Amino acid sequence: MEERSSEWEVRTMEETKAKYPEAWSDATPPIPEITRSAIRRFAYGIGDDNPLWVDEEYGSRTRYGSILAPPSIVVGCGAMGIIRGQVPPHFRGDKSQREEANKVLSKVHGWYGGSRIRWYRRIVAGDTLTNVNYVESIESRPTEFAGEDSFIATFGVDFFNAAGELVCRMYNWDFIALREATKQKSKYMSLNLKEYWSDEELKELWDQYEKEYENRSGSKPRYWEDVEVGEEWRMLKGPYTPTSGIAYVIGAVGETFIRTDRLMYRTYIRDHPAVGVRNRQNIPEPPVRVHWEGELTTELGMPAAHDFGGQRIAWLSQIVTDWMGDDGFLRTLEAKFLKFNYMGDVQWFKARVTDKAVEGADHIVTCVMEAVNQRGELTTSGSATVMLPTKNGGG
Repeated sequence: MEERSSEWEVRTMEETKAKYPEAWSDATPPIPEITRSAIRRFAYGIGDDNPLWVDEEYGSRTRYGSILAPPSIVVGCGAMGIIRGQVPPHFRGDKSQREEANKVLSKVHGWYGGSRIRWYRRIVAGDTLTNVNYVESIESRPTEFAGEDSFIATFGVDFFNAAGELVCRMYNWDFIALREATKQKSKYMSLNLKEYWSDEELKELWDQYEKEYENRSGSKPRYWEDVEVGEEWRMLKGPYTPTSGIAYVIGAVGETFIRTDRLMYRTYIRDHPAVGVRNRQNIPEPPVRVHWEGELTTELGMPAAHDFGGQRIAWLSQIVTDWMGDDGFLRTLEAKFLKFNYMGDVQWFKARVTDKAVEGADHIVTCVMEAVNQRGELTTSGSATVMLPTKNGGG
């Protein structure tokens, strides 16, 4: 990821709020505290059973003395307020303004396009992260999927721990388009989706998962001196199923969208009627169901339900954390989502080292990543920088 000094400058919470006077906090993030159970649910929700995240006995034997949280857990800590359908406080206004906003919201749909992230500290069990969200930019961005009637909105979020220290900063961008425009385009409706996986095909996938257990670095340090530019490794995700989407909801999205009965009424009828999308029985339901229900996706011009963008952030993070081992530190990550990952799809992730450098006391490795599905389509691209330990005790 290209370093942008002003983009990654260290700020206090007060400095962030001063720079963005209309900044707000997501008061009800899916993961309000980094508890051990929250870490475990998130890790399992992204398919990551690294013992450094989920095995407390293992964690107690590390130099941290406890389990850590996967770096990507921030996607559930208040970084997805807009993407999860929240309206910033300064956009809510009085009743007439809310009604006008709902008229607009009822005509649009959003797709998570990618993120740029930098971590400043490890996230440990017991942390409480306070999020400060802000609008970074909104600009017109025509797309093949929605034509001229689309734009891109970039939202920033800073995370601070209980000591007021900056832990992580994210910039997330969301493509917004008219629902009618995407339906008319129907760009992907003729896509040849995978309808059946034979046992022979599945065995190839299961064999890859076995290799990943064997190749994960874990407690064996990966020293900076031993890394070679050009080295590559792979990781598999999928096949994607409704269970994949629900597991991620349990781990990272929580109850924010999943409302029923009186809570459903308050959220999707009384307070935010334009956010809910009515099903064929005329009952408002959350738009998040595009991740497991095909009926809604076809109405939006897509052939099947698809994954969450936050999952792909987590998957790109995992291919790096598996490789770097317990003593590495994921410093930056950039992800771009190029195509949807539909039900039945698999994602073959590949990472490659492109550079090594020394920055003061830090020994840095740069990697590029990509994901390709079973149709041979490039669905995701990304890059990362990692701080690794050295044989002389440096980091």
